[in-house]
Amino acid sequence: MAANPYTAPEDQTDSTNNSRETSVTISPASPASPASPASPASPAKNFTKVYFEDNDTEHITAFSCCPDIVTNKIPSMDIMVEQELTNPKYEDYLTTIGPNAQNYATQVIFKTSPTSFYDHTSGINFARDLPKLKKFLADNNDKKLAVVLDFDRTISTFEGIISTNRVIAQELKGWNGYKTLIRNYLGNVPLDFELVDMVEYFMGGKKRMQEMQSYFDTIYESGAELFVLTNNLSALFNIELFYDMMKVLTRDRYVKIIASRNDLNKRVALAKESGFENITKSAIDLNQVYKMLYQDYHYFDDLYA
Repeated sequence: MAANPYTAPEDQTDSTNNSRETSVTISPASPASPASPASPASPAKNFTKVYFEDNDTEHITAFSCCPDIVTNKIPSMDIMVEQELTNPKYEDYLTTIGPNAQNYATQVIFKTSPTSFYDHTSGINFARDLPKLKKFLADNNDKKLAVVLDFDRTISTFEGIISTNRVIAQELKGWNGYKTLIRNYLGNVPLDFELVDMVEYFMGGKKRMQEMQSYFDTIYESGAELFVLTNNLSALFNIELFYDMMKVLTRDRYVKIIASRNDLNKRVALAKESGFENITKSAIDLNQVYKMLYQDYHYFDDLYA
């Protein structure tokens, strides 16, 4: 499992490292990326209640059989619908984001991807979903809580993070490595955007990015611990870039990112994490969960190979 670039709250460090992962995702606006210390120690005790949000029905179903996991299904549309770069919904979206976020779209997305994978119906909605989160936190404030969130079309409003070369990306890590990778791929062209601009792009605009920061504030202020559980392919070889992105959204606070792609099912992946072993058990055997494969990833593998 990849090391966590950020230390747990009780084990903060100030070390920095300019080497980070490379993918077409965004990271904090700082020019240098933080170090990658070892993952924090296991929780002092098992989590006793978990809140899980995802846009995929199969993942929600896999967790809904666990009595101590509360699920919230995030709406989304069929990923294969309306994803062209010329789709009016996407073109309208580009007019709502800042100029540097637009630069990211025109300088990177338009030159590396045939599709946008934008879903205007998706993502955590502040007005709709914050009251549900607050109720869960209030109803269970005497328990050890974890909030586990999907990334694609739950935290973000896009399906996936575009990568230009998976093999090279394994060597060029994080925000700095990402920009190097893009320049190598596109040639020595100006890249008129920073990490925060890329985050704005994937979050659905500046307003929603700020709402997601407030959403995470609510989680931290409650004392719950935050986890991102993602099947995103890029997270397997570029998890540091996801930490960079989340650093912007969490305002530098601790988050653990779990790349679940190899397990094919998120409940299986979460069951392997310290603190979740008991809470993920249910009447359904995990071997049955392995069979609940909800989609064929080969389309994306071939597209970004």
